[in-house]
Amino acid sequence: IWAIEAPSRRATTYRGTHGLCIIWHDSPPRLAWDAMMLLLLLYILVSFPLGLGFHTLEVPTSNDLACDILLLIDIVLNLRTTYVDSSSGCVETTARGIALNYLRTWFLIDIIGSVPWNELTAGLLPSLRPGRLVKLFKLIKFTKLFHVKKLLKNKEMVNCLEKLQGLMSGKARRTLRKAVGLATATCLCCHWLACFLGVVNLDAIESYLDATTSSSSPWDSYVAALYWAMATLCTVGYGDISPNSSEGRLYAILAMMLGVSFYAYAMGSITSMVTHLDIGKAAFDEKLDMLEDWLDSHEDQMPQVLRRKIKKSFSDHWLSKPAVDDSAIIAVLSRELRADAAFFIVPDCVRCNAMFCDLHSSALAILLEVLVSTSAGNQETIVSAGDPGIAMYIILEGSARIVYGELWKPVRSHLAVEVSNAGSENEVNGLQQEDVQEQVMLAAGDSFGEETLFDFEQNYRYTIVAASDISMCEILEARFARCLKTLPNLKLHMQLNFENSRHYDEAHGEVVSVAEAAHAIEQCRHYDETLGEGVSLAV
Repeated sequence: IWAIEAPSRRATTYRGTHGLCIIWHDSPPRLAWDAMMLLLLLYILVSFPLGLGFHTLEVPTSNDLACDILLLIDIVLNLRTTYVDSSSGCVETTARGIALNYLRTWFLIDIIGSVPWNELTAGLLPSLRPGRLVKLFKLIKFTKLFHVKKLLKNKEMVNCLEKLQGLMSGKARRTLRKAVGLATATCLCCHWLACFLGVVNLDAIESYLDATTSSSSPWDSYVAALYWAMATLCTVGYGDISPNSSEGRLYAILAMMLGVSFYAYAMGSITSMVTHLDIGKAAFDEKLDMLEDWLDSHEDQMPQVLRRKIKKSFSDHWLSKPAVDDSAIIAVLSRELRADAAFFIVPDCVRCNAMFCDLHSSALAILLEVLVSTSAGNQETIVSAGDPGIAMYIILEGSARIVYGELWKPVRSHLAVEVSNAGSENEVNGLQQEDVQEQVMLAAGDSFGEETLFDFEQNYRYTIVAASDISMCEILEARFARCLKTLPNLKLHMQLNFENSRHYDEAHGEVVSVAEAAHAIEQCRHYDETLGEGVSLAV
């Protein structure tokens, strides 16, 4: 819990000279003390209402006194603990500034709830002590509950609680955390309703016990009050326990109003938890219903085989995607967080592609706006020669083969020249198979279609077929152009990377593979010890 990144105090602005015996607000000992105080206040939430409603079940005086002593110690520590000024952002380190701020804010509430008034007034008002004065002093103790709000506003304590929540990531564990929180709130609310019924109308509980049991104990009274509170909170209202005084009836009206509101909140929370247990599945089911409606509208026009293929492709596509697009989340992050997130979200095959391999993470974040996940089945045609070039593809998993033509390169082979001179799709499809080179396999990390992004070609000059079930990232040319419209230098940098990765090897008469070209570019970026400078990308 306390493995918190220590703030850089060198970058923090301080106000005044560091005083003696000053406690840092973000130090681990201070955070440990605040955590202990939070547990103490949770104990007070349970024990003090119990003692207020059922005197015989009151906590021992020694425990009450120990709580008061700890709270008084906390007041002393608060007078020496630094704080961050919300208006200026400076850390106050002077003893006078710390004390004045505490006296203006929480001191009065803390001192009222921490002083043991019962012990201080013992013997001064003997005629009132057994009656209302004791209850008055106990009600004053409830000002301690403001400590919970104060601790939860502590930035460092909030960071600790967020780290605890981070340990329970995942959909099922988040749902379990919400369910436990709702059950805890229900039990605490019932406990308070039962205890205050003992304060307002304890005779109603005793009358019920006298009519149902021969003998009763204080514990039986508390259980009966808890039973009434749960029945009221759940809007059941059996009516076997009913108030017999005006104060009790008014309290029952208030409890009923609270019960209806809390019951509605609890039912809404439970429904939300069940519905959003798998929000991705819920979003997929909604899209699948829309697809079914679309297929039904074309029932007479499509054969059953095609309908099944469309449904399978649609299911494979959406089941592999989260309910929220990456770009929707990245767009609301700061520039630094956007770059850090992009480094982990962008797939390795994309980040290490020759066209993007030397881009900064902030530039990779721009790719999240244009990257689209897609897939293809075994033996399915991905692109065909002569089709308009609309996208670039990067293979993430699986393999594909070039069954016709070859990948684009700056210096074209005889086949590319023939295809360029063909002039129409029919002429492209009419080229003889014997002119086509041996089929080339593309594996994970390879890419094709980049030439369409930079307007080197308007149509694909090759046909690529999936050799297995394949998953890819698709970059649409229209999206790419729109996204980089205001970033011409970045687009030019990507273009140079691509051209250098596809240069034609005159000696061997073949295109250098993407992996080899990417390795060569990385080698060119190594620092030249002899020249004392980096070798240029062109070299």
